[in-house]
Amino acid sequence: MSNSPPIAGIITPPDWYDPTPERFRDLATTPVRVQQTLMPAVSFDFSLDSIAASEPEMQVAARSLGRTGCKAIVLSGTPFTWAHDPTEAGARALQARLSRAAGHIPFVFPGLAIVDACRSLGIKRPACCTTYYPADWRDGWAGFLRDCGLGPNVVLSMDQLDMVPTINAVSEQGWTLSADDIVASARAVRRADPDADGMLITGAGASTYGLINDMEREFGIPVIGADGAILWGLARAMDIELAYGCLGQVTNAPMPSPSA
Repeated sequence: MSNSPPIAGIITPPDWYDPTPERFRDLATTPVRVQQTLMPAVSFDFSLDSIAASEPEMQVAARSLGRTGCKAIVLSGTPFTWAHDPTEAGARALQARLSRAAGHIPFVFPGLAIVDACRSLGIKRPACCTTYYPADWRDGWAGFLRDCGLGPNVVLSMDQLDMVPTINAVSEQGWTLSADDIVASARAVRRADPDADGMLITGAGASTYGLINDMEREFGIPVIGADGAILWGLARAMDIELAYGCLGQVTNAPMPSPSA
């Protein structure tokens, strides 16, 4: 067993197809195994209140994956980072509790991975493209970033950009956006905040895979997608290199020191 490839653990929220496992396997430059589990769905509806109350389910999933021998675990879904406590201290404390539940192995939160990626690249005032986020998700994410010392001036979703009549319209697409929609949203946010030193794109259904490098060339700033940030954070936690440049500038950036 000691010569077997390391195992990456993936926790996926209920009722959602998560491409993280296959992408991590594809992008890792050395062999890796993946163990995935769905969070137990007990009266879960994706409201912020439901997400904020989901620590028991996260604990169950983390403990289960830890027992399979995972080297590190990641949870998909940025609001799981901050919905329970919109401060960095609160998110780091929850991250530590889940790490302990998993057997004291690294636990990667997407929201904190985004923050760490910004610090690694020296981003201090990113523009935020929040795609299909409703107002409470958008405002919660912006508040969390400000508590982390990242001061976004522009945080815009597709309804504010007049790309959809209401955010509820995106639900008819299963909360999954086309590449054209994602790039158009980010482009509009960049126009609204030309002085930003980075771009953050959130929304688990907003897959930035294969889009980042072109957007970085067009915008002239680093672009970090939530889906890419969790791959980067998981790779750093497992000491695994990803295919060079596959996630744009952040791909092979080091994890910042805790004091950064």
